[in-house]
Amino acid sequence: MKGVSTVIATILMLMITIALAGVAYIYISGMIKVAEKQIKILDVTCTEQEGNAIYYVSIRNLDPRLTIASTDLTFFVDGALMNLNQVTLDDIPPGSTGRAMVSPGQPFQIGTPHRVKVVGPSNSEEQPAYC
Repeated sequence: MKGVSTVIATILMLMITIALAGVAYIYISGMIKVAEKQIKILDVTCTEQEGNAIYYVSIRNLDPRLTIASTDLTFFVDGALMNLNQVTLDDIPPGSTGRAMVSPGQPFQIGTPHRVKVVGPSNSEEQPAYC
């Protein structure tokens, strides 16, 4: 019978060790946050230029450490994807605000509501714009 108690003691020690390792993993993984490049649209305005609507989108980089490159963002106006030729934007430093100029080539119509959506590396934001 002495062999049985040694086996049980070994199994119990192994279970305690695995449980402690699991608790330590959960605790440490909660402390270490993966850097996320998140954005927030602060404002969208619409103006007229040569008969076409131009949208100015103020975007805040919520990450305090990482720069968001202009190529990290995708813009949509009323569901239509804007290509790189239609968007002017510089890189947005950590914690700063950038301003994008979006030229979809739509005719300017007073009083018309539009939806502007910006898709970032880890989230997306959408806001209305009234011309």
